[in-house]
Amino acid sequence: MPIYIARGRLTTPGASKPLQNPAGKLRGKLPVYVLTSAVTQDWAGVSFKLRNEHVWDGFIILALLEDHERRGKTLRVPHTGEQRFRFTKAMDERNARIRLVGQPEWAHYCNRCMRVWEDEKGNLSKIHVVVIDGITIGHPCCGVLHCPTPLASNRDRYCPDHVDEDKKCAVEGCGVFCDIDNGFLTCSDPGHRHLETVHKKRDKAMFQLRTRRTAEITAEEFEEMEILSGDCPATKDPNGNRKIRALFGWRKSHNEQIIVRPCGMIIARATFFGSETVTQTADFIHKTFRTKDSMPDIVFYDNNCSLYKHLVHVEDPLVKTVGFPVDVFHWECKHKKNTVECSYHCSPLLFPELIGEQKAWHFNSSIAEQTNVWLGGFHAILREMGASKFDFFLDEMIMRKNKLTLAKLEAEGACPGLRPL
Repeated sequence: MPIYIARGRLTTPGASKPLQNPAGKLRGKLPVYVLTSAVTQDWAGVSFKLRNEHVWDGFIILALLEDHERRGKTLRVPHTGEQRFRFTKAMDERNARIRLVGQPEWAHYCNRCMRVWEDEKGNLSKIHVVVIDGITIGHPCCGVLHCPTPLASNRDRYCPDHVDEDKKCAVEGCGVFCDIDNGFLTCSDPGHRHLETVHKKRDKAMFQLRTRRTAEITAEEFEEMEILSGDCPATKDPNGNRKIRALFGWRKSHNEQIIVRPCGMIIARATFFGSETVTQTADFIHKTFRTKDSMPDIVFYDNNCSLYKHLVHVEDPLVKTVGFPVDVFHWECKHKKNTVECSYHCSPLLFPELIGEQKAWHFNSSIAEQTNVWLGGFHAILREMGASKFDFFLDEMIMRKNKLTLAKLEAEGACPGLRPL
């Protein structure tokens, strides 16, 4: 007889009677139940095999209950409708709250991410540091580039705001309606139709299927080919031939951008659509640190040269109050240092406060890349999730990792705490 443990109690499905041991005491001091014949008939034909949806329901329900318990709230979900939709609203509400106020450890500080020292004049100085980086994991999103509106269903290629785009040719830049009645996603242009034909042949080939399983391809289903310049707006080019590009499947969000303290505490995450641009990164910084007192003194980023140039161009006041050095590894190995931004404004060597005792770097500026290795472990789980579940799962995993990081910092005497902002 199968026995299941539910919140500290040993139970069986449809249990009705407690079973005591011969000594009259409950086995293991927990109530144990057996199935009666009447209950067995009621559950006839029902399988108790654990399925994926059971695991996901358990994960989501536990995470929501813990979230509401922390805030002193009661979780309310509908008792009708499909099970897979019952918790979507509650998940979206938590996702929106975390996007607005950040992770619980948003205001974190400790000896490894904040440095306090005494200068030559005896005055105390302080710097608080964060590191930014991105990882190319994503979820299915609208086929219109940079559109953040979630899909109504993972089977859709476009969001409700751009549903009419599904009737147009799949080649980027071509606005001609496709021949959808005959099963084509492209227009009648020979070059576009040939591109789709090649895609279908490759998609059906067994070697391609084996390659997909081996490599676990999760990118968008794009096809490219070089063609002669023609009359279609998508193929015109003043320099002659050019490559055309078509989207036949899902477009996926480009990457997840994270902000991490050098101690390993993840304080914010954002989804970037289309590409990882300095404009989005600057906006991410402003949305994460909404007040002047919360803004860090140093922001490490592997593309700070371009970010600094952008901030100067838009006259952002951050360039006067925040330092933007490139992280040490990228600056030493991947930057040419032939621009004023790279060689002067963003050189970590010109920030003496980053150098600690014995001329060693005080902060771990590669922590974001190290954290991305951990995030990459969820790639296969995340690749076909909808936007709501994707955000909910990542935020929950980050919260649980932060708890482990906090316990480690406390054990190692790093004096962690939350700034009173």
